[in-house]
Amino acid sequence: MTTWPIANAAEFNDARTVPPADRSAVATRWVRRGVMALATVAVFHATAANAQGIRMKKPDRGTYQPPVSDAVAADDDRYREVDDARYHRSKAGLVDASIDPGMTVAPEPQLRPVSHAQSVAPDPPSPIPMVSESVPSSITSPTVSADAIAGEVFYDGQYYGEPACGIESTACDALTCDSGIAGCDSLTCDGCSACRPTGYIVRAPHRWFGSIDLLSMWRKGDRLPPLVTTGSTGNLDDADTTVLAGDRTVFEGATMGGRLMIGTWLDEAQCRSLRFRAWAVGEDTYNFSADESDFDVLTRPFFNVSDGDTPGNETLQIAFPDVAFGSVSVNGSSNVAGADIAVYQPWMRGFAGRVDVLYGYQYMRFDESLRIHSSSTSIDPNVTLPPIGSIIDVTDTFDAENEFHGGQIGLATSHTSGCWSFRSLFKFGFGSLQRGARRSGTTVTSVDGNQSIINEGLLVRSTNSSPLDDNTFGWIPEMDLSLGWHRFPRFDVKFGYHLIAMTDALQVSGMIDPDLAVNSAIPPTGQQSPALAIRTDTIYVHGIHLGLHYSY
Repeated sequence: MTTWPIANAAEFNDARTVPPADRSAVATRWVRRGVMALATVAVFHATAANAQGIRMKKPDRGTYQPPVSDAVAADDDRYREVDDARYHRSKAGLVDASIDPGMTVAPEPQLRPVSHAQSVAPDPPSPIPMVSESVPSSITSPTVSADAIAGEVFYDGQYYGEPACGIESTACDALTCDSGIAGCDSLTCDGCSACRPTGYIVRAPHRWFGSIDLLSMWRKGDRLPPLVTTGSTGNLDDADTTVLAGDRTVFEGATMGGRLMIGTWLDEAQCRSLRFRAWAVGEDTYNFSADESDFDVLTRPFFNVSDGDTPGNETLQIAFPDVAFGSVSVNGSSNVAGADIAVYQPWMRGFAGRVDVLYGYQYMRFDESLRIHSSSTSIDPNVTLPPIGSIIDVTDTFDAENEFHGGQIGLATSHTSGCWSFRSLFKFGFGSLQRGARRSGTTVTSVDGNQSIINEGLLVRSTNSSPLDDNTFGWIPEMDLSLGWHRFPRFDVKFGYHLIAMTDALQVSGMIDPDLAVNSAIPPTGQQSPALAIRTDTIYVHGIHLGLHYSY
């Protein structure tokens, strides 16, 4: 009798009630169920058997520990104890002398990297590789290429244009120098290897920078004594006398000029730089002219101290009713220029700015000149000397020269914030100031086509016509402030104020006798006037500038 497997009592009852004709179908269904059950058991059994020979590396498993024998485990415990002893003794600063010299340390197994998706079959002759999680002992910082250009974004050897406003090259601080207010440890920057100069100037574009400025400058000016007068007599003692030329400050108007700066970095870190500057201010002039059609009376005043005469104010008549007619002119000029070359060396850094110490060579030149010329024709029949129709030309010239050569030292600062930058310069030049005074005078008398020339004028006589040169110690203080706006790629538009001065400078007013004293005797035997002595003063030039600053 065949017994069919019945899943439960309900199916058993159904089986008993199934007609004999349908029992074959029921048997077939139960056979299929049994075959599937046997196949499932066989699969699980095969998987369990293969798990002993094939190992899968799962992402979430721990460090694999291979099975070891009792002897190996004992050796491992000895090695672990030795390592722990070495560690604690090294922390205490002791020398490890307790290690058994006969003990050998097992070499560390070599690691073989595997991916999570790989299955690794064991190699029977070789030990099972150990997988451990290692942490690098040090992290290598990204390096900056020496060819990188300051102010550019650099990725994998490619430049991707300029950074946003205010993101400038950190130069020395970011590369090798100490950060903080004092980027380099000393003025010589010994602690900053990247700041050491290369020792030569290279033509690489990223090492060069410069600026050009348009200057509008005012001079201190020069106050001249009375040179031309008018009035009833033109004498300075008369109340109605008016000074037409002189007795005022000249050379104080605004003049245009220019300034050029060219610089180069002496190292790739943009720490030290060499800068050359040259500037000049346009010539300032003073001009006056008049003749008898402008004023009936034109005279040149002076204080007469001639031998045998009573000292007092007198005049040289140029135009006077029924006496003479003529003209007079006064012309003057002033010029100033300078140049310097200096090494800028970093002193302090921080807060998006830097302070540099500068030292180098300073040059400055300042010149003034003045020419007074008068021409008068005698029309007085009652005067025999000069006779009627005689033409008398009197000329006085004054040239003051100042040339400075010396060293310079100072501080230069720069600060950047976004698209804006601020730069300042404070420095002193010190050295030799060479001064020269050139005075000449001539009197030309023409009578009936015949000329008589005397090398003396009115304010320049034989007593003061000799050239005078001297040399003294002088100072050239200078200050410059500028505000920059990063308006164009590689260019800043800047606006600022500039002041420069020269101590102990000679001007034309210091070459004229302050009392206008004149001894017209030839040769003078009494008071030696005009005097040869000169007077000096501090002059300065100041104003505003507008320009462009370029950096690669």
